[in-house]
Amino acid sequence: MVFLPFTKMFERLENSKQESDSAYFLDLLYCGEMITKTIISGMISSVIDDKNRNRYRLSHRVVRADGIGEWSSVLDDLLTGLASQFLDSDVRMNEMHELTVKSDTGTWQYESVNNLLIAMKSIGDNTIEIPKKIQAKIWFLNFAKLRNSTRGHGALLPGEYKDACIPLENSIKLIVNNFYLFKRQWAFLYENISGKYRVSKLGLSSSHFDDLKPGLTNSAKFDNGLYIFFQRKTAVDLISTTADIEDFYFPNGNFREKEFELISYISGKIKYGDSSRFLIPVNELPSSETEGLGELEVIGKTFSNIPPIYENYVHRKVLEDELYKVISENSRYPIITLKGLGGIGKTSLALSVLHKITVEERFDVILWFSSRDIDLTAQGVKHVKNKILNEEDISSEFAELVGRKDLKKTNEKVNFLSQEMSHSSNGPTLFVFDNFETVKNPIELFSWIDTYIRLPNKVLITSRTSKNFKADYPIEVSGMTYVESEILIKKTAEEFEIKHLLENKDIEKIIQESNGHPYVIRIFLSEIAKNKKVGDIKRIVASKDEILTALFRRTYSSLTSAAKRVFLTLCSWRSVIPQIALEAVMLREENEKINIDDIIDELRMSSFVDVTNSDKDSETFLSVPFSAFIFGKSELEVSSQKFAIQADSKLLQDFGAAQQSQIAQGITPQIIKKFKSIVLRINSGKEKLESHLPTLEFLARKYPEAWNYLADIHEENGDIEKAHSAKKEFLKSDVEDKRKQTVWQEFADYYRKKAEYFNEVTALVEICTLTSCDFTTISSIVNTINNYFQKFYFEIDSEVKKEVTRKLVDLMNSKVDNEVNATDYSRLGWLYLHLKKQEEALEVAKKGLEKDPNNLYCLKLVERLRANSF
Repeated sequence: MVFLPFTKMFERLENSKQESDSAYFLDLLYCGEMITKTIISGMISSVIDDKNRNRYRLSHRVVRADGIGEWSSVLDDLLTGLASQFLDSDVRMNEMHELTVKSDTGTWQYESVNNLLIAMKSIGDNTIEIPKKIQAKIWFLNFAKLRNSTRGHGALLPGEYKDACIPLENSIKLIVNNFYLFKRQWAFLYENISGKYRVSKLGLSSSHFDDLKPGLTNSAKFDNGLYIFFQRKTAVDLISTTADIEDFYFPNGNFREKEFELISYISGKIKYGDSSRFLIPVNELPSSETEGLGELEVIGKTFSNIPPIYENYVHRKVLEDELYKVISENSRYPIITLKGLGGIGKTSLALSVLHKITVEERFDVILWFSSRDIDLTAQGVKHVKNKILNEEDISSEFAELVGRKDLKKTNEKVNFLSQEMSHSSNGPTLFVFDNFETVKNPIELFSWIDTYIRLPNKVLITSRTSKNFKADYPIEVSGMTYVESEILIKKTAEEFEIKHLLENKDIEKIIQESNGHPYVIRIFLSEIAKNKKVGDIKRIVASKDEILTALFRRTYSSLTSAAKRVFLTLCSWRSVIPQIALEAVMLREENEKINIDDIIDELRMSSFVDVTNSDKDSETFLSVPFSAFIFGKSELEVSSQKFAIQADSKLLQDFGAAQQSQIAQGITPQIIKKFKSIVLRINSGKEKLESHLPTLEFLARKYPEAWNYLADIHEENGDIEKAHSAKKEFLKSDVEDKRKQTVWQEFADYYRKKAEYFNEVTALVEICTLTSCDFTTISSIVNTINNYFQKFYFEIDSEVKKEVTRKLVDLMNSKVDNEVNATDYSRLGWLYLHLKKQEEALEVAKKGLEKDPNNLYCLKLVERLRANSF
């Protein structure tokens, strides 16, 4: 059997076997824990999402489990409890059957349990009785007993370890080599910046994941992580691994508000997972405030279950008129989508238009199906019951609403709804699906709806994401206009009784910082009402981590890997950024080409960036709305690309910070744009560097920092000599000394590694001549050079040595101040000694001893001078 996690674990076992019986036995226990957690984590991932959240309930238990016995209890729930009916049907036929069937001697199930029981007997558990038939599931309960009686709470004699090792090893290997879960296809998926996936198999095959490999078209979106193929690719959320799949981590208890412990049984390392996704209570949640009515009522001239319009709703005329028109249209647009960020007002906009339509005769029935799992209230994010997850849930609710209680079986209800979407027996019907992004499989559900819906029936979908399904008429919902935002602020201020606290400047600031996002506006006003003062608007947003996550997390998760990378880069620096500058920075992506135009369009459609063109030169500038920026900053802190993005940010900052008001001044000089576009083409492999060298060198003379870009390109091509030549041209340029100091230090470091000490000394002296070089740095460099002179690391012409030494003496003397210490004076004294100026050397040594009479370096110098005087 080849299954990478256990292949690596067995390597550890082989090493401990050579060490001692006790070490081997303890590692076998670790291996047993790893088996237990792998099997249970894998089977939890196969639980189909249901309204009672059984999959979440089981995950909630195991991340808090401080002992392996709790994991065994979760397995019982999976096999015989509430969760068992929601196991994937293929898992029920295979894994569930293998663990629950009563097995005889000779089967792997019987022999694995039998060997475990023998191991338990060998350590003194005389209560063990081996039955004639065994269910494999009891292995986990008994293993927990073995673990707790040895590593957990007991200690064994050396001979007992030896007797227990062989049957325990046999037991473990029987499970690993035979259990069906380990014969399934497991893979680690990693989305490259190009949007293509790197598929790393964990077993013998990953053919079910081949459609994700480069060169093949696949519209599905997968987060990076471990997956098992059951009847579809299924994420294993409870096991994490490194990008090179060299180590695997499992929940290990120690659950706290922000993190919980993860352990690797292969390496013994500990890391921590994010607790936030497991903080929702497992008991039944309340219904959403936008859940449909429990029965059809006459609303206007229509039978409907749509909920009422929000209080203080502010009409958004342009969007409402557009939505009303496409819904009312009889002969076109069967499926309409409202897409936008969480809290942007999609649901309230839809309800406003739907209530208007109910008083007309366009539809006889309007049906509302809500999939909402959080309510965004003025008090914060409130988790609610997700009522609709799949076509079965929708069909059951539909049958109940239209009074078809005679339909008992799920497939009957699904078939009935499918027919009604095509040819409604109740007259023209509008089906509304709110918060569509939270259903179990949005793409599959959309495909089912798209297959059966027929005019004059229509479908309206509200969703945070719609990238992977295409509506007949998509409508983007972004922030409110200034006037709409102002009306919302005044209405809400009256509701919260804080109108007297707001001045016009405060209203303007709220609109500006919220970017017209209605929910963010309400949060601002809620905080003002709570504190009875306006306060710092930006600080209010920054303190609302849970709210920002609720607003942006799902939309962010749906972005392509390249779009996430660009968004986080934009969030690394609070500035308006020219698009061409962003394009230049993204050249750091050495191996993959990305289309910035497409990515910016994706981010704009997701409301993560605002795009503005300059009137001066029509160039494009990008900015991130403040609330999205705060969210992005928090994501950047935990991003695996953090350091690469920080490097990009430094390059972005070379273009200078800009505010929205500065866009009118246009973009940075065209010479920069030209240089960047050439480098982009070279890095993409379309053109050769040599053909562009004259142009690049010319452009670098106009924009000196470009010499360092050019040096990087030469270095990447392995031409160190040309790279150094480019950096020397940079050093000749009119740039700040601090930048020159960095480059000279790079030269010094390079020459030291190559043992070219004279060249290193030359570079170090150049550093000392720079105005940015402080006395402390000069003193340190002088110490290095003095050591080289004393140890004869290189041969040097006496006149050259004198010139170098005189230069350093002058530089030190020019920057001597009251902060100079005795050691600094000793270093200056040694320079004088190299110049054979004993009197000057003695003088500065005495100055040093005045600072510190016990300074060893000054004392040594004086001793040397006195010795030379005889």
